[in-house]
Amino acid sequence: MHDALGRSAHQFRLRGNKSCMLARAHRLGIQIVPTVRLYGLDGDTGYLQHTLTGEAVLIDGVAATVLAGANAAEDALLLALTADPPVADDGSTATVVGIGDCLAPRTVEEAVLDALRVATDL
Repeated sequence: MHDALGRSAHQFRLRGNKSCMLARAHRLGIQIVPTVRLYGLDGDTGYLQHTLTGEAVLIDGVAATVLAGANAAEDALLLALTADPPVADDGSTATVVGIGDCLAPRTVEEAVLDALRVATDL
């Protein structure tokens, strides 16, 4: 797959951090639309749904679509632990708190923020 300038997808490998990648994409005219899920495509129109508000997002003039990420929580371990919480040697039951992708698909930054919030409440 090549973009409008003839560059192949492998030329856009991450170099540096997320901010550098976003800056480079912006300079190249690549539009990144976060926190949406694909609802449908029709010709060159993309129909998206904002995952936080549920609102429709329409994008006209779509030449290519790249989907990244999961769209469902990975909550099997959280459900198992909350159904049968671990018991300490003294007989007390552990408090189980979910963070990151077990609550909803997230970035690493969001998962770390979840962990920080939980840790400060300990």
